[in-house]
Amino acid sequence: MPNQIKLLILLCSTKAVFSITENGPCELGGEVVLTPVSVTNPPSSILWRLGQNKVADFDMDFGTTVSYYGDFNGRTTLDKTTGELIITGLRKTDEGVYSVEFNSKRLEKTYTLSVLKPVPKPAIIVSCNDNKISCTLTCDGDTAGAEPVTYWWKEGERNLEEIGKLLTVSKSDSKLNQNRYKYTCKLKNGVSEKDSDPVGPLFDPNNVPCELGGEVVLTPVSMTNPPSSILWRLGQNMVADFDTDFGPEVTYYGDFNGRTTLDTTTGELTITGLRKTDEGVYSVEFNSKRLEKTYTLSVLKPVPKQAIIVSCNDNNISCTLTCDGDTAGAEPVTYWWKVGEGNWEEIGKLLTVAKSDSKLNQNGYKYTCKLKNGVSEKDSDPVGPLFDPKAVFSIIDNVPCELGGEVVLTPVSMTNPPSSILWRLGQIKVADFDTDFGPEVTYYGDFNGRTTLDTTTGELTITGLRKTDEGVYSVEFNSKRLEKTYTLSVLKQVPKPAIIVSCNDNNISCNLTCDGDTAGAEPVTYWWKEGEGNWEEIGKLLTVIKSDSKLNQNGYKYTCKLKNPFSEEVSYSVKDVFGPGETLLTTKAKD
Repeated sequence: MPNQIKLLILLCSTKAVFSITENGPCELGGEVVLTPVSVTNPPSSILWRLGQNKVADFDMDFGTTVSYYGDFNGRTTLDKTTGELIITGLRKTDEGVYSVEFNSKRLEKTYTLSVLKPVPKPAIIVSCNDNKISCTLTCDGDTAGAEPVTYWWKEGERNLEEIGKLLTVSKSDSKLNQNRYKYTCKLKNGVSEKDSDPVGPLFDPNNVPCELGGEVVLTPVSMTNPPSSILWRLGQNMVADFDTDFGPEVTYYGDFNGRTTLDTTTGELTITGLRKTDEGVYSVEFNSKRLEKTYTLSVLKPVPKQAIIVSCNDNNISCTLTCDGDTAGAEPVTYWWKVGEGNWEEIGKLLTVAKSDSKLNQNGYKYTCKLKNGVSEKDSDPVGPLFDPKAVFSIIDNVPCELGGEVVLTPVSMTNPPSSILWRLGQIKVADFDTDFGPEVTYYGDFNGRTTLDTTTGELTITGLRKTDEGVYSVEFNSKRLEKTYTLSVLKQVPKPAIIVSCNDNNISCNLTCDGDTAGAEPVTYWWKEGEGNWEEIGKLLTVIKSDSKLNQNGYKYTCKLKNPFSEEVSYSVKDVFGPGETLLTTKAKD
């Protein structure tokens, strides 16, 4: 019987149309059917597993009942005659590698299942430089659970092109009269695709981002006579409506009611208390005729005050500085760095500094980073010097600590105990002691109850570490601030990743994505292993291309690893990406 079973077939039943496939992703909430090829005789026992965990189990020796395990119970059906397994209400936790045993013998073929949310409807966020001659368009949408996604752009009536999340447009581009162009982006994954509302023209003074909680005034062009009717829309949704045929009152819709004002003489619309849901393309109709001009509104949070997280290699000759801050809702942001008293440079989130760099006397340098978006900017506290022997980074000030763990910040030793000690996180007080006010220590905010200050040595112990504990700590002895600071980062353990396989239409190239929710665990690195080879740090994506030459990699298994400074997790392996009998040429691409 095992010789008659050579292939597992998977059919995803979702809103998107899919043919029978071995590697196509399935839609969250949808259905999947895992079907071994027909067999001459029904098996006497069937066991399905996800990784090492049982999914469904049937054995004639123990009766006719099928056992379903864990949260597969109630949404899974096993056909005892064919071995076909149906899972409904698909969840992200269903992702991974499935295998089946017939008559206690495991079939060689496995199937890798990925479960994706449909992509959201994206919005285009426009951020232009100060002189309005260049704009960056961000195709923005919450893709958590929908990855891997691709980003497509269309200029005017041109064809869509797969470009990436960002599109930069210059006013001086002579190839296109871009001032008149409208831009549309598309989000696409293996189960769905959605288009944004168009934005444009770009180089209009009205197309600037606004601050979350702030105010915007949308002003139509002037007119000789007041209109008899005015209707403002956000996309297809009504915002404010006025018609003299129905009286002098203005109707405000949805959550615009109570924070929006329409001037019935000029058509000017004022929105206060701006929210992220206010983003999009606004249009206005006068006397039931829509005006050509539209207004693209993006709403950004101010950038947070960030901290510089320092991570050095084991021999302390190279350090990576991360400009760290929660930019959710504030994107697009840019990262700027300043070395010593030098000029600001837009570099990126990471800055790598080597002790051997001969161009700079970096031993004495301090480093500062800046976060900037269209409505705000903030500087970090400086860190450094990095390679000063007096400021040797130990676990307390250079290596990230584990969420929920403990850290001890220890000032340099001193001859006499200080009469006063004050610890700060940034500008916020953590712990305060002063002999003039008695022997008690005051602990502030959520440090109270999990922090201890040694009033003799100044040593500070923080337990139950939280993400909010991250940042730069400083200490004052006898009202004088010590030069040494302590940069603390708090990381979650990395999750167990899953490998998501996405192939192009003709199945000659596949992207393998090492997928896992790394929120709170960054910075992470992505490692890949082909077959029994060595681990290589490549990036989140591994691209494999079908080829008739070079390596006979059909027997190869692909495994990925997620790693941060104190934890690592390995995925289940996937293999036979292009099916049996094929060969692969592997290329590697940084994400």
